Amino acid sequence: MKPRIILTCEHANYLTPEFINPENQFSKKILESHLGWDKGAFDVCIDLKKSLKADFYFFPISRLYIDANRSKMKNIQSPLFQALQPSEQKNLLIQYYKYRAKVTERINQSLTKKQNVFIFSIHSFVPIFKGKKRKTDFGILFRPKIAKENLLAQSLRKELITSFGNQSFNIHFNRPYRGHTDCFLNDLLDANIRNKKANGLFLEFNQKILKSKKKRKLIVSTLCQQFKLIINSSF
Repeated sequence: MKPRIILTCEHANYLTPEFINPENQFSKKILESHLGWDKGAFDVCIDLKKSLKADFYFFPISRLYIDANRSKMKNIQSPLFQALQPSEQKNLLIQYYKYRAKVTERINQSLTKKQNVFIFSIHSFVPIFKGKKRKTDFGILFRPKIAKENLLAQSLRKELITSFGNQSFNIHFNRPYRGHTDCFLNDLLDANIRNKKANGLFLEFNQKILKSKKKRKLIVSTLCQQFKLIINSSF
């Protein structure tokens, strides 16, 4: 049975839900900034989906209203969430957590069939943060103490470095963020921590690379090639 590949994109859009009152809406400038979404991540997912024949799930609204990559408890305790009025807006926002349930259901269906499942959470980051240029072009985020995640990350980085050859991409582990934070992927992996058939990684793309169509195509096509090789091997 072929492995099931699942792509998720929790920060795909900067859209405002229709039911949010005008006085509670963020400005277009803020929504379209990195505060509101991960620019380019959705496009990467579309490219990967086509080549890998993967399942693709994306969150339809801005993380400024509710962040699908964070736990429900963390969201409802957020000052921004608490500031919404009336309370019906909060209840409607919480309904968006059905996104998580859909992904979880798909994973469980595959695991019940004894199918290998690989989950890749796709994100992007700004090239300059707090006035400093980030050296990472492509980040692989994972939890080093979890053997199956560590092995998958090590294998992917090794193959990518070999494949890119003279292309100067800086591929780093757990940069620009750490892989052990409160997030959807870790919740999914923790639910199947002892199941060797379930594994996954965060993939973080520097937005300066995604601006270049040539570089984006190169890194995505190479990723697809290596995914197919690694996923079809035994872990």
